[in-house]
Formats: sequence, C-alpha cells, structure tokens
Amino acid sequence: MNIATHRFRGFDSNENTSTGLLNALSEGVKYFEFDVRITGDSVPVVNHDHSTKNQFKSTVNIRKTKYHEIREIKYKLSSAPGIMTLEE
Repeated sequence: MNIATHRFRGFDSNENTSTGLLNALSEGVKYFEFDVRITGDSVPVVNHDHSTKNQFKSTVNIRKTKYHEIREIKYKLSSAPGIMTLEE
C-alpha cells in the first residue's frame, strides 16, 4: 500500500515540521505534499501560508522577512523547532 501525507499532518506533530516528516517516514509514508515559500533573503522554507499567522505565535509575511528572524518564531501548540528550510 502507498501512503501519502499532506504537510506531514497526522503524525503527532505540527504540520510542516521536521518531527512530522521523520514520524511520517518511520510509519512508511512514501509520498509528501507540502508548500515552499521564499523568505526575504531568498531562503526556501516549508510553510503552507504566505505568513506565519496560523501555526506560529507571531505573524510575519514570509516573503518580507529574513530567515533568521522567522526561525526564532515559536509554534503556537508545540515545542517543535521553528520553521524548517527546504534543505532540512
């Protein structure tokens, strides 16, 4: 059976986190759908929305904000590391 996940959701973590990705891989997921946004300093990050409004404690526009600033913003409901880059 082939299993797919949308934004690594449903694997005991916030969506679009490295923890969610690793949990999905350990459960045998082979296909992933996620969105990539580009920060103000051209770093590709994994996030569904153009801002951090829905998942994070602070709201910034990803395209207008540098990666090191976005990385410091914490998730609302999790202690997961901040927004992950595409490279991660």
